[in-house]
Amino acid sequence: MTSILRALPAALVLPVLLGACAAPHDEQHGSADVPWMIAHGQYREALAVAETEASERPDDAEAQETYRMASIAWLIEQTRRACFENRNEEALALVEQAMAIGPDQPVVVHWHAKIRSELAGHWAAVAGEWLAQDNLEAARDAFEKVLVFAPGDPRASELLGNVLLRLNYRRGMSESYYDEGIQMLNEYWLHEALSRFSYSGKYVPGNERAEKRGSQVQVLLADQRSALALELERAGQYFAANNEFRLALLLEPELEEAVQGYERTTKEAKAAEMLKTAEMLVLRKRFGEAQELLERGLQLTELQKEAFEGALDGVEEGRHEELYVRALTLEGDGLFEEAVAAYDLLLEQASYYRDAIARRDTLTSFMEKAAELYARSEAAENDEDKLQLLRQIETFWADYRDIQDQIRALTGQPR
Repeated sequence: MTSILRALPAALVLPVLLGACAAPHDEQHGSADVPWMIAHGQYREALAVAETEASERPDDAEAQETYRMASIAWLIEQTRRACFENRNEEALALVEQAMAIGPDQPVVVHWHAKIRSELAGHWAAVAGEWLAQDNLEAARDAFEKVLVFAPGDPRASELLGNVLLRLNYRRGMSESYYDEGIQMLNEYWLHEALSRFSYSGKYVPGNERAEKRGSQVQVLLADQRSALALELERAGQYFAANNEFRLALLLEPELEEAVQGYERTTKEAKAAEMLKTAEMLVLRKRFGEAQELLERGLQLTELQKEAFEGALDGVEEGRHEELYVRALTLEGDGLFEEAVAAYDLLLEQASYYRDAIARRDTLTSFMEKAAELYARSEAAENDEDKLQLLRQIETFWADYRDIQDQIRALTGQPR
């Protein structure tokens, strides 16, 4: 079992340890018992044996790998128990320990995503309860926790934005916010005043006092629209801010703050749309188009440079991840030469990407070992020696050249 585990791609090892039916327990085998213990739910015992073996043989790569896998298995079992007992915060801490030592293990990635999703759902429900009770401060805190566990969740982001707007109204942080809300719910008094002055001008054309008061009201409305626009701009809502500046200019075309704000947010709104489009292109793995769009947007924006630079880093990371997954796929398919070439291509672009160096070096050593054993099998003086050498290759590279045909011929199996 130990040699087979060493031959498997690392991404497949943990499922084997967790689910395979290993050979019966034999106290003479030391670390070879670890898979058996894990398969039979003896996680603590497996970890103890593996830790002892690893400490006694610090230079033994197999012992170190067995210890790593036993540690992951034990942590995932503790994670599972904590999760099923609704101790999700504790479960998250445990699975993050597992992620630190086994980020290449699908079962670890699965549990990490599952627990974060459950925590996000829990806090979303809490936020909903606080909203129903009109406790906006508590709802805000809950929505922020949702976004900790589910960054970028559009619904949580939208609801958090609405809560923040309502908090602004209540706290008086921005008079224009409050006035805007009153305007939507009822007849806003400034508009009423403006209409009255307008009516006065119609009934008495040339009424200078009415025109003067009407102009004053328009300036007040324009100032408040502009103030609201500035708040929206600071909140990163560039489209809404642009519209508010536009409304302010309709009321007072010479309002300098609105003139500059409209020009500024027109650019930022366009840049925000480019950023959103680029993020969609990255999700579709159209990295070249995304990079070109982000570079243009970076030249346009003044307020979102950090977001664009982060998105450009994401494009690069996406390219690297695509190459990495391709190499993993080739490795898992037994196409070692192609996998090594894929890892080499990745490492040309990212010198120390994840465990690419270790995987490439491991595959290279497998290729060299396979070539050596194959050459010895060809020179073997009898069928028994030849079969033994071919079987050694089979343990780590079952698809190497024609070894399966030779093994079948040597064992009398049909082709």
